[in-house]
Amino acid sequence: MKNQSHSASRYIAIVFLAIIQLLFTSKSLALDYDMISFSESFSTQGTTLNVGIQPKGIRLNKYGSDIVINHPELPDSVLKCVLFAKDIWESSINGSMPIVIDLEYNAIENDIETDVIYETSTEYAIPYALYRYHTQTPDSLADGIIRINSDINWNCSVENATDTGRPNLTFALLRSFAKILGFGSTIRIDNNEMLYWLKKKRYYTIFDKNIISSDDKAIFNFSLDRGKPNQQMTDFFNSKSRLFYISAEKNLYELEKLPSTDGSVLSYLKSDSSLMSFNPRKGAYYLRVDALTGSVLRELGWNVKDRPSVEIVCDEAGDNGIMSAYSRHSFHIRSDNPASITNPQWSLSLPLADGGVEKLTLNDNGLSCTVPAIENEERYKINVNGDIYASLDFSCQSNGTMI
Repeated sequence: MKNQSHSASRYIAIVFLAIIQLLFTSKSLALDYDMISFSESFSTQGTTLNVGIQPKGIRLNKYGSDIVINHPELPDSVLKCVLFAKDIWESSINGSMPIVIDLEYNAIENDIETDVIYETSTEYAIPYALYRYHTQTPDSLADGIIRINSDINWNCSVENATDTGRPNLTFALLRSFAKILGFGSTIRIDNNEMLYWLKKKRYYTIFDKNIISSDDKAIFNFSLDRGKPNQQMTDFFNSKSRLFYISAEKNLYELEKLPSTDGSVLSYLKSDSSLMSFNPRKGAYYLRVDALTGSVLRELGWNVKDRPSVEIVCDEAGDNGIMSAYSRHSFHIRSDNPASITNPQWSLSLPLADGGVEKLTLNDNGLSCTVPAIENEERYKINVNGDIYASLDFSCQSNGTMI
């Protein structure tokens, strides 16, 4: 009997809505399915990444999607990673249609393998999860399958994730989830270093559609050639001066030309600081959905929550976002352009036992503030878990715009 892990209740968050161009049809069509596979095996060589998980309070998203994971009995440490990866992606995607993933845990050839179901009756093949997301089509068919190698000594930590000798399982799962959402091309390279389109395909995917070269040529203009090695595409690809990009939201993000461990090319970002960076080494971890990954997925058609231009950060907060009310705590602002911020203002709201709210104005100290300790907890409303739900607000002007 398989278990099902469903999302917890969510809380209000600011949602940034993106205008997307849909490639779906409302016509009644007989659906066609295909499966595209990816795999990863981590080595001691490769990209070093060390970006940790965000506190629970930042990840909360009232409008987040529900991800249903069908899985067998799992070791507690492995299940913890599955639930963290699920929670991170749920909080990142706005939507009401559940994403369904079958998960297997046994001995396999690679560290982790991912099969993605594609719906192929549209102009460009799209991940089945994305098709259902936009057509609101319920289905018991899984959107993808993830297989975890049970023989690997996985690093299952999310709090102190650095471990140069073991691959991080939460990180690997997050990357597999992204592939089920449609991240990754269907171009492969064979043992003779010849490029071909996967699975004798008769279609390009929505990701393939957005790949262009530095001389402004679309990669999907090359013949599919029924999955056979394509000399013309190989020669075009092997030009040393020619780079390749994924076009997303009027931006170009460079893709890595080198093949991954499964022979896929142009499936990962050249950036050395992204969830979908190329060839991460053992011990690497990036436990959040970064701006580049989110931008690509929004271009594909997902409503991915954008990273705010200004964020409140507390380095003392744990995963659950709960801290002692009897100690002082420091908070600071994280921004891509802190020099643009003027007129910073902080305020703290505390719920009172009588139903009112106490509001405190806090001093700004170089885009940081200190929240004082509670001296008399009896004045405040305390929930059944013994927590006081305080709200810290920050406002400012950035490049003349009020935030």
